[in-house]
Amino acid sequence: MTFAEYEVLERPFGWKVEYWDGQARLTPRSIGVTTRIALIPRALSQLFTAWQDTLVSVDSAYTAQMIAGYFEVFADSVEFCDWPLEDIQQSADRDIKRYFSGERGDPLLASVIALEPNTQKLAGLALFVLKPEQKPYLDLLYVRSPFQRQGMATAMVSWGMSRLIETEFHELFSTYHICNHQSRQWHHKFGFQDIYDPYYIRLRLGWLNNEIWRKEKLGELTGLAALLQEQSQWQSQIESDV
Repeated sequence: MTFAEYEVLERPFGWKVEYWDGQARLTPRSIGVTTRIALIPRALSQLFTAWQDTLVSVDSAYTAQMIAGYFEVFADSVEFCDWPLEDIQQSADRDIKRYFSGERGDPLLASVIALEPNTQKLAGLALFVLKPEQKPYLDLLYVRSPFQRQGMATAMVSWGMSRLIETEFHELFSTYHICNHQSRQWHHKFGFQDIYDPYYIRLRLGWLNNEIWRKEKLGELTGLAALLQEQSQWQSQIESDV
């Protein structure tokens, strides 16, 4: 790849793109996007009904399965891009044990496990904690690959929210990795709304500036108007915050 070709290379948002020895190197930025949703009763779908009988409260007896599921789901994820497998295993072990010890926040009774109906083994996990700022967070959410895209994540989080509604809290918070588009799409479909900090806004605006320049240089008009409109919106927000 020549440097001229690199300059007009399409860059996925959230990724760091560099030019080394005639090649483009893409690295996911370690940035989380915080989201929130109001704690109000939800209309439960048929997918929730299909899984509700498999949902049980989190119990330390499932610790080994929780760790194994964590490693299985995240071993090749963008969150752990280029991590050695042994480091991911250590992270799985540490994060699950820190949940039970309260180091990730006070564990909440909303935390839930989904069990595989036939074997009663762990199929999915949703951990809720109370952070020091006294805000409830969806701290960890995963579904093992054989059970993905079947509504299990939605069922678990809905189950947890139904218990949080009975408390004094009014909102639930969660964070997704900026490069994990599947997680972003799930959060938005569920109803979470992004909370943008100044760094995210400037990062997004920088990406838009480059993408608009790239399209104009290549003479690509498809989608350009939408990019220009979004650029104007973010720029106005920056100026209003000054």
